[in-house]
Amino acid sequence: MSIDLIITSNAYDYGPPLNMQLRDGKSVKKKWNLKQSGNWFDFSVSSGKDFLRRFAGRVETSKHGISDPAMALEI
Repeated sequence: MSIDLIITSNAYDYGPPLNMQLRDGKSVKKKWNLKQSGNWFDFSVSSGKDFLRRFAGRVETSKHGISDPAMALEI
């Protein structure tokens, strides 16, 4: 059995939605270079009409960072 997933970049332009198929007992990894957003991210993972999870934040690098560049955007 498998499930179809869509990963969507919300506040930052990390390309078009990514369609993936996840099979039972398996995992899938996808990496993005977050440099253009100061290591901030905002992605949604959805499947059909009944599943939506949003993941947003900043990856800590122990270096000085910037405030969220999308903080004031209307999305």
